[in-house]
Amino acid sequence: MTEKEIRQEEQKIAKLNEYYLELFSPPDEDNEGRKEFDKMKGLILNLARCEAGLEQLHEALQESGGIVLRHPRNEKLLKPNPLNGEIVKQRAQMVNIMQMLERHLGSNADYEEDELNEFM
Repeated sequence: MTEKEIRQEEQKIAKLNEYYLELFSPPDEDNEGRKEFDKMKGLILNLARCEAGLEQLHEALQESGGIVLRHPRNEKLLKPNPLNGEIVKQRAQMVNIMQMLERHLGSNADYEEDELNEFM
């Protein structure tokens, strides 16, 4: 990768990180949720890196010929692209991270529902 591509990749990760930080951020009045959120910032950054890596894997998969590779001399011989296995692993990792974040941080909808129940 060139320096320009590396900087672009870092910017993409930073944008994804900001998006996920905003998504999982607790309301301002929830101090206890803020402490838990601060503990999970590293995991949120890891989620952003996973998503950026998944996008790179998808691009590489498309450039390499797709999910199934054909033998150059014998078109009948097919084999699965090893990149597809990496994509499956990366997706599973992203799902696990998102489930962990959701379990520990919840979403803003959970806080709004709690406030509504307290009001009633």
